[in-house]
Amino acid sequence: MSTGKLISLATSTLSLLLERQRLQASHPTLHLPQITTNLHKIREGVIILHNASDDEGAEGLRLHYERLLGMLGEEEAEKFGLHPFVVPSVTANLNTCLISRQHTCTCAAITTTSTGTWS
Repeated sequence: MSTGKLISLATSTLSLLLERQRLQASHPTLHLPQITTNLHKIREGVIILHNASDDEGAEGLRLHYERLLGMLGEEEAEKFGLHPFVVPSVTANLNTCLISRQHTCTCAAITTTSTGTWS
């Protein structure tokens, strides 16, 4: 799925989550199947983008996914098998850079790029 389609999916999921929050007392499962399906698709798309070396697009969508997941709630997310991304820490990336030279580091700006995979 392209970055544009994933952004559109994330935006529509945000609308569903906001409507669900607004009506949670009277309709606690409102849009829940569509929301969880969309979140699974977004997570899969972020992983694909990252593996395709579109790190900028993947990072923005990853952050959006994390916010949407927070809006859904930890308990609901866990129930539907939705998990946050495990992102390596900057310190771990810098240590890896110094050891392997397979990564590019700009230590002054504390930015790194990696060829690893996300899970």
